[in-house]
Amino acid sequence: MKNTILIVVLFLASVVTLHAQGEKIEVDLTQPGKPYSLELSLIHGSIKVLKHSGNNIIIEATNAGKKTSSTTKDGMRKISSGGSFEFTVEENANKIKVRSGLLLNSIAVTLHVPANGTFNLKTINDGNILVENVDGVFELTNVNGKITLNNVSGSAVANTINGDIKASFIKANSNTPMAFSTLNGNIDLSFPATYKTNIKAKTDQGDIYSDFEVAALKTSANVSKKTSNGYTKIESSEWVSGAINGGGAETMLKTFHGDIFIRKSK
Repeated sequence: MKNTILIVVLFLASVVTLHAQGEKIEVDLTQPGKPYSLELSLIHGSIKVLKHSGNNIIIEATNAGKKTSSTTKDGMRKISSGGSFEFTVEENANKIKVRSGLLLNSIAVTLHVPANGTFNLKTINDGNILVENVDGVFELTNVNGKITLNNVSGSAVANTINGDIKASFIKANSNTPMAFSTLNGNIDLSFPATYKTNIKAKTDQGDIYSDFEVAALKTSANVSKKTSNGYTKIESSEWVSGAINGGGAETMLKTFHGDIFIRKSK
């Protein structure tokens, strides 16, 4: 029994040492062509997600720069050594988990993925999160960097502290709630002209703009609306809510220092 368990663990999990020049890892799914989930968490680094035509996951990672220390001893300056870092990839029943070790390294990770994925992606320092041309459900978290979704389909929850959030949807699910929040940055969203949602938005030090018709506007504070160059500027000191195209699931947008844009896709 012990030997059997050991074989299974080695099959499902692999630890790869990546060197400064980078490495490519191909991960086969247990059920190719079926929905899958992918979880990736970094301390230092950037994440890029791109769609490809295969049924597997391709992970490309490079060392994006080493942290050095100014600590001195006996008159000598300490220099960080080694250009490699550990990368752990686990796949079990179409659930992929990716972890990085040696936390002082900044890593640039590119994921080449098929459609129908659920993504939980996190990074803290030294990088941004970028998703392009991918269909799926996205939960994206950053701290010191921006979050960008270009030409995606599905739904998203995105949160950062110091950075802009920009998302353009080719197709969005009107029955699935979405949320976008940042502390210091703009939120700029584009949806198809037929997208239905109930908007709930707030900015403490900024303005809200939309070229959608926002109906049944409600708030506990006075609201002013001004139209210019095809955009309606909505000003309020409290949460602003309203329906687009008759309404749907809620889309929440919150920033403290920045503007909010709700656009029709071109």
